[in-house]
Amino acid sequence: MKNKYRKIIGITLIVVGCSTVVIRVGGKILFERESKKEVYEFLENDIAKNNVLEVSNENISAREVYKDTYKGDKIGVIEIPSLGIEHIIVEGTEQEQIKKNVGHFKNTSMPGDYGNFSLAGHRNNLYNEVFKGLADVEIGAEIIIKALNGEFRYKIYKKEVIEPENFDVLNQDLSRKEMTMITCTKDSKKRVCVKARLI
Repeated sequence: MKNKYRKIIGITLIVVGCSTVVIRVGGKILFERESKKEVYEFLENDIAKNNVLEVSNENISAREVYKDTYKGDKIGVIEIPSLGIEHIIVEGTEQEQIKKNVGHFKNTSMPGDYGNFSLAGHRNNLYNEVFKGLADVEIGAEIIIKALNGEFRYKIYKKEVIEPENFDVLNQDLSRKEMTMITCTKDSKKRVCVKARLI
């Protein structure tokens, strides 16, 4: 009788384990497919129709373009070719916004503008791993931001591990144009912080 119960428990555990893997892998495949669709639609509908990328960046005021931006609104696409990243950026960094997107920190500068354009994203959760490789990105790697006010290219110049409560990395220096990206370390105890300058 004991052997029978052990066998049932063993089979149950195997079934549960396999189901979990299938759900997780399937969820990520569906997420990636939906993410690519969103990027395509954003570039085709929000940017291409307005010929934003063909207009000189200096002629478009970021403040004017984003004056009516609210939590969850799409503001651009981030590309990091060396990591294979191409993903939607939305306004806000609360769980609701970064659950499936890269989030823009409120009160930090907008793409291409003076100050510190700051983003946050997950490295590993049920839905996305958009910043999974951020800890391994190389100094000098290029970041492309395709936004509502133009296309901007940044080059990474610094990478460090910081404490979760270190918000100094989001400080705004209005004499320069830079960006900051933040994600969790592998054990989620600290944060990976990557800095880049507009080129």
